[in-house]
Amino acid sequence: MGVLAAMLIVANAAAAVRADEWSEAHTQCYTDAMTLQTLSIAYLSGKTRVQAIETLGASRIPALVQKIDRVYADKPANYEEYGARIFLDCAWNRGLVVDEGRAKACVAESFLVASALIARDDQKSKSEVIGQLLACQTYGCKDKGLPVKEIVDELYGTSEPRRTAAENRFKRCLLGTSNQPDHVVAQSSSHPTWCVSFHEVHSSLKASKARQQGVPSGYRIYPQPEGRGEKEMLLREEPALHGGDVVDVQPGIDPRTSSPVVSLRFNARGADKLASVTRANFFRQLAIVVDGRVVVAPVVQEPILGGEIQISTATPDDAARITARIRSGKCAGPAG
Repeated sequence: MGVLAAMLIVANAAAAVRADEWSEAHTQCYTDAMTLQTLSIAYLSGKTRVQAIETLGASRIPALVQKIDRVYADKPANYEEYGARIFLDCAWNRGLVVDEGRAKACVAESFLVASALIARDDQKSKSEVIGQLLACQTYGCKDKGLPVKEIVDELYGTSEPRRTAAENRFKRCLLGTSNQPDHVVAQSSSHPTWCVSFHEVHSSLKASKARQQGVPSGYRIYPQPEGRGEKEMLLREEPALHGGDVVDVQPGIDPRTSSPVVSLRFNARGADKLASVTRANFFRQLAIVVDGRVVVAPVVQEPILGGEIQISTATPDDAARITARIRSGKCAGPAG
């Protein structure tokens, strides 16, 4: 059996034992991410769609062909980044609260974990596997600073089936239920206090078109609530402002319209950045993202100079919920 096909076996099933915080939705997102990430190897290796289908023997498996088609439509540029994007987009669409930095760090382990489990099941010696993986830690042999010996020791120390061991490793990494290696702690501790970010919207390209043509460098597709036309928006990945620029957030009622709102107040640095970005985006949209979703993307009508803004919501409960999520700092989406 080829390595690519063997890795698909690791990716394509759920573990039977989960922590209380781990849900069926987590499992589905993990499975989708690992499957599509593994399939992306064929694309990144230069195989055509037809060659990928033949290599995997997928011609009689319509569901697998559909996944291959999705990979080739997405045109991934990087193995780890693609897997992380699939997992995070899935998690955000299902309303899961996921730390983005931690998720990226855990996805970065996936090739190493799969390789170690394949070697374990092939009864290769642990020392040999550690030596090989130290030389090539992940897809494309890019040094990610991963704790190779720790991961291999852990996986060789369990008799769990390959698919179960792989998901359980990801679960422990994501939920922080075991000692976290430095590469996870460093990425998961980099978020600002407040869970909100502000992004420029691509001036001419829609998200649906970007999915067909390829997402431009420096941009990312974000979901937005149903009922707002396009289901997704194409935003600049680097936020113009983030939660570290916010000093206060409160739910309330706009006295002019009697509508529920969330009011945000910025520090001096944030107020200057807000004024600058609204000047630069005059008559263009600026998206406000909470929990990995676009909450609102108003057209900038004038520069905002007072260091305060309001987010309109449908109900007071929505205002309270959004305020609580921003205050929690536990971002399910990019926060800078």
